Amino acid sequence: MEMYPLGLVLASAFIHVFWNMLMKSSQDKLVFMGWVFLFTSLFYFPLFWTNLDRFPIPLMGWALIWIKWYYPCGLYNYPG
Repeated sequence: MEMYPLGLVLASAFIHVFWNMLMKSSQDKLVFMGWVFLFTSLFYFPLFWTNLDRFPIPLMGWALIWIKWYYPCGLYNYPG
């Protein structure tokens, strides 16, 4: 196996563990998730916007993007 893909997988695993550790140790999980959604949106939006003309997104893709971003927000805001 090449080192670059292996490095990406390991970096992803460490970031995931760190993110879960922060989530579990936060006092207000809803506020923490709100900040996570805000910062990830701001971080990835320039990459998304600059590549939109090169890689157009079909209608089903837009539906999946909407579900990806709005379903977790509703899930964390559910009072039950």
